[in-house]
Amino acid sequence: MESMFHELKRDLKEVTTNGTIDSIALASKYAHIFVNIHPFMDGNGRMCRLILNSMLLKFGAFIACIGVDEDDRSIYEDVAVNGGALEDLYEDAEEEEKPELYKGLGT
Repeated sequence: MESMFHELKRDLKEVTTNGTIDSIALASKYAHIFVNIHPFMDGNGRMCRLILNSMLLKFGAFIACIGVDEDDRSIYEDVAVNGGALEDLYEDAEEEEKPELYKGLGT
């Protein structure tokens, strides 16, 4: 979790310094990372959506309504679970060789 915060801090600094950002990719990346480390006994999904929407509001000026209906929630959960499972396969790979699995959340 500590490495996630260091990477987040670095990404946010780059965003504010350069002024250019793909807000969907950034928000999806950290929502994906957070939901797959499951730091809490309960509330990981809610916290994930809070992270996602806070970044989207700050950098993209909109929010994502996830889980409004059962079909929507099912698609979201499938993308999150599949991304987490694939991430395990690349655990020992170099960072630049790892696919950006969080991008599935942004589609």
